[in-house]
Amino acid sequence: MRYILTLTFILLGLHFASAQIVHQYDSTYTESWNSATSAWQPTEKQVYYSRPDCQDYDSTLRYGWNSGISDWKLSYSYHSTFDVNGLNILYEGINRTTGNPFYKYIYSYSGGKMSEYVLQYWQAHLSAYRNDTRLVYHRIPSSGLVDTGYIQRWDTVANVWRPSQKYVYARNANSAPTNYTSYNYIGSSYINNTKIDYTLNAADKATLTLSYKWDTITSTWMNSSRQTNTYNAQNFNTTSLNETWNIGTSTWKNSYRYTYTPTVNNEIASSLTEIWVTASSTWRNSSRNFNWWGCVFSTGIDDRENNTDLLSVFPNPASNILTIDNKQYTFGNVTIVDLTGKSIRSIPLHEGQNQIDVNDIAPSTYFIHFTGTNGHVVKKFVKE
Repeated sequence: MRYILTLTFILLGLHFASAQIVHQYDSTYTESWNSATSAWQPTEKQVYYSRPDCQDYDSTLRYGWNSGISDWKLSYSYHSTFDVNGLNILYEGINRTTGNPFYKYIYSYSGGKMSEYVLQYWQAHLSAYRNDTRLVYHRIPSSGLVDTGYIQRWDTVANVWRPSQKYVYARNANSAPTNYTSYNYIGSSYINNTKIDYTLNAADKATLTLSYKWDTITSTWMNSSRQTNTYNAQNFNTTSLNETWNIGTSTWKNSYRYTYTPTVNNEIASSLTEIWVTASSTWRNSSRNFNWWGCVFSTGIDDRENNTDLLSVFPNPASNILTIDNKQYTFGNVTIVDLTGKSIRSIPLHEGQNQIDVNDIAPSTYFIHFTGTNGHVVKKFVKE
């Protein structure tokens, strides 16, 4: 069985008009910047075991860097189950320190497209899984693309699903998203929550994303953040500048900057994350990734919602606001989970930059679980 060494969790996606050769990740390597020593240090790695057709992964081993022994320590493993049609119907995480299950995702399909998933967490005191979140997709009949997602939470008292949130995409004539709006279910109706407007280039790549939050006092959309992307001649995203809105000065303030280096096939060879230091008005290193590609297969799929590049989390560690940059993912839900497997917070994740207030979360290490129409991603972050 082929294995793939990985240090950051990145999913490769597909978006092709005709049959093409596609590469899966062989390995990636992630380091964080140590400002005290002014040096890069290893963070974590994951080892993937791919399926024979190279179109998915059977299992993943997740390691964390142990600075005490200067070596890797196995912490979690993830295992996928596929049906006779090759569709991923189950994804389960195991805590390798305790040997106990961690969580599992159960996927359902209609016409070969994901129609919903159910997230369950392992309850150690019950020695059983319990429902937590369900996401149901509504698709456009003509294209099969998702236009609305409905999030439901499990009522542990009544043992029924309750509506929680929904989010809606508007698309252009080429089916590329031009707007995203999320709503919270309050009382008996859906109320505005967040909104994203996308400015696209001729290739339907987002050059600018503007994020807004709904102000319940003024009943208006307020600026929140924006992301400016630049591309090379092959429409590879070379840089992304993230800014947040300063209410006091009514101006945009630098936050993070990403620089991506392409392979000869316009895949991500490496990426650098920098954080803006206001005091010195300079950019400071935060983290960097190195990716290696392999496991080649051919596809004729023309499916925009399988087009995924990168899910990044910053700052890491975080103290107040955690930003999740969801590059070209479609609908999904993100859940923050502590080391015991307890769900701390769950919100819908839209394309572009998502900001989560973690000020009230206790200092510790947490996992961020994202499942959308493209698949499943797990990232780790530290709350200071």
